[in-house]
Amino acid sequence: GMGGTGKSQVIHAIIEFFTRRKEECRFMVLGPTASTTALLNGSTYHSVFKIPRESKSKNHDDIECIRNEGSSLAAVNERLQGVDYIFLDEISMVSCNDFQALASQAAKARNI
Repeated sequence: GMGGTGKSQVIHAIIEFFTRRKEECRFMVLGPTASTTALLNGSTYHSVFKIPRESKSKNHDDIECIRNEGSSLAAVNERLQGVDYIFLDEISMVSCNDFQALASQAAKARNI
């Protein structure tokens, strides 16, 4: 939806629902940048799914991420333990390549 239509308020209501049930571990709020997730107390999908940020040239961190794919997948799997729902805020800011990488990492980590 367009800005100001209450999308973040819906996520806040869902957070409240899970918190009241003491099931905070069942969901995760992600976004493309730290500033988009700050108000929702979330994380970037890059950090959770160990996806290198898109750049014109690979930097050392990107190379290390690729080199350590096995340990990265283990870290992703560990981070997703008990998580049944992932809310991706500001989806319009997520590139097609990143969305594909996110889906791929999730599937690999969960052996799907």
